[in-house]
Amino acid sequence: ALFRDKENGWAVYVINANKLEKRAVQTGHRNNLMTEVIDGLAEDESVVSYLSNELMDGVKIAVR
Repeated sequence: ALFRDKENGWAVYVINANKLEKRAVQTGHRNNLMTEVIDGLAEDESVVSYLSNELMDGVKIAVR
């Protein structure tokens, strides 16, 4: 899920070795349903699809 980060603009949480990593991304085209990420992510990286107030850098997670 893409979200607004006070420090970096747009960001996502990437899943890296079962830990969350907040990552700034650059966006391109967007509409009401989707946004193109043009920089900051590799094609094969997994991102969190549902945001929660409990998410933060370094938190260990279990991938389902």
